[in-house]
Amino acid sequence: MDSNTTWIIFGVALVALLIGGVALNQPAPAPASQPQVSLPQKTLEMLGPVYSEKGIFQDDTIYVSFKASIDGDNTVESRIPIWLHNVSSDAIVVLWDRCSITLQDGNTVPLVPESHLTSTEALPDVITIAPGGDLFEAVIPVTEITRTDGSYTVSTGVLDQGPFLLTLAIEAAGDDCARTIRYYSFRLIIR
Repeated sequence: MDSNTTWIIFGVALVALLIGGVALNQPAPAPASQPQVSLPQKTLEMLGPVYSEKGIFQDDTIYVSFKASIDGDNTVESRIPIWLHNVSSDAIVVLWDRCSITLQDGNTVPLVPESHLTSTEALPDVITIAPGGDLFEAVIPVTEITRTDGSYTVSTGVLDQGPFLLTLAIEAAGDDCARTIRYYSFRLIIR
């Protein structure tokens, strides 16, 4: 063997020892962490007057979208956020004093718009939405509100016990241009 070959063999052996030493010197891998089990987010579906997985309804007067109100623990609050859009060419009026919800136990109770609970002044029982206008509100069954010292709390675990019926009363222009009240009944479920 000549000296060049000896140096090459010596160099390869040294590199092998270095790589082996580095590999042995690596810290032990961390134990695999336990995967966190997350429950699927509950959603609101519309069962009627038409089925909508996303809780949406539209006709020639309104476009309405309902959502489930879920807190950080995936618990359903007894409030229903709604987006109401006036698709007609005339103003429409929501008649809050004629809106109601029939809960799973068959009890029919009035709905309270959340804006009435947070306002420091009394608000009217009606709201007019201009053509192309939007209303963003949350409605709460009156039986699920607890008032405390100028504030309020809303119950949980009521609306996800089965289907419920939410009825909105909307005054709109009729076929002969006379104002009529339309009652929209939405069968909803949160699961």
